[in-house]
Amino acid sequence: MDQYWGSRKVLYTGGEKKWHSEGPSHKLLKIVRVREHGPFEDFANAPICTYLGVLTLSRLARVMSPHDIFFLVLGMKNVLQSEALEKYSLSVFLIENFVTSIVRDLKELPPPSPSKPRSSVLTLNPHGYPTEAAAISKLKSVGHQQELKYRVLYIPTSPTFPLVDGFFFLNSPRRTLAGLQMTRAHAHHTKTSTVRQFTEHLSWFFTNWEEFAQGLSWEIIYVQHADSTMISKWQRCGPVNPNNETDAEKIIVAFWDGRYTNTSLC
Repeated sequence: MDQYWGSRKVLYTGGEKKWHSEGPSHKLLKIVRVREHGPFEDFANAPICTYLGVLTLSRLARVMSPHDIFFLVLGMKNVLQSEALEKYSLSVFLIENFVTSIVRDLKELPPPSPSKPRSSVLTLNPHGYPTEAAAISKLKSVGHQQELKYRVLYIPTSPTFPLVDGFFFLNSPRRTLAGLQMTRAHAHHTKTSTVRQFTEHLSWFFTNWEEFAQGLSWEIIYVQHADSTMISKWQRCGPVNPNNETDAEKIIVAFWDGRYTNTSLC
């Protein structure tokens, strides 16, 4: 967190230590008014946009502990909407100690017969965790398609981005798209139209997506709050009207049931 006192700037690291700087990074921040319960209000700093916020936390995650990252994100809880706060908290997946410590808590949800359950790719390869983050904004803001990379945590900046809150790709033990979804619900089923929108977004943003997607496995890790009822059953994918299922929707459902893994983390 940054605070400005007159012409002096105080920067806090880890929520405890602080140092002084004469070169404030004001171009990356905005001052916001904070009003909680009662007549009083305060001022605080917040990332000037989600795009720069994601990039900043990506760099901080390389030098800070999971505890300090959580502390930093929670310090912004009064100046950010809950959706943005959840996206920023995904930065802990960039930290090796965090990923290796949670793999034993990943619960694979049994798929419908005849498919057989598969262990999470992070359980089989915890060192395949992402090592850097990239923000996905509207394509017109970027100007051109991006090259898809393994072990990069892609965090969409749009609140209407479909299906997941973030995702990354692993090359081992199988080529996998690993999606991260923050949820409080005890169930989080998916519509075929949402899956289609998600793949359309990826084809717009990444070069050679159609070729890369061939033979690609999918996995969604449902990251739940501690006070949530844990997801324990397979999260299905289906059309809005099951009595009028199109051929395209049937293909998506077959893919979901055959090459897709449900994993829960609470």
